[in-house]
Amino acid sequence: MVSMEHLAVDPGRARSGVGAALVDAVRDVGRRAGCRRPVASVWEFDDAARPFYQAIGLRPMQVRMDQPLQGAAAGRGPVPHITPAARRGGR
Repeated sequence: MVSMEHLAVDPGRARSGVGAALVDAVRDVGRRAGCRRPVASVWEFDDAARPFYQAIGLRPMQVRMDQPLQGAAAGRGPVPHITPAARRGGR
């Protein structure tokens, strides 16, 4: 997969083909690298991005759910990585 994250187009250039050209360039890079599909991460609240990606042929494949933890220190250091072994109670 070739992943598209944090793509943006100047609002003054919206609907001018710039976004589609950017995605086409990412697709070309992915093909040359041997990737089989492009994927994009899109925020649920981004009412402009979701229809754009669907209009150029991408379809939803996964929904991520989240919830802030009460008492968690926001913005303080990296989020720890939890390994599969740790999830099972190991290290």
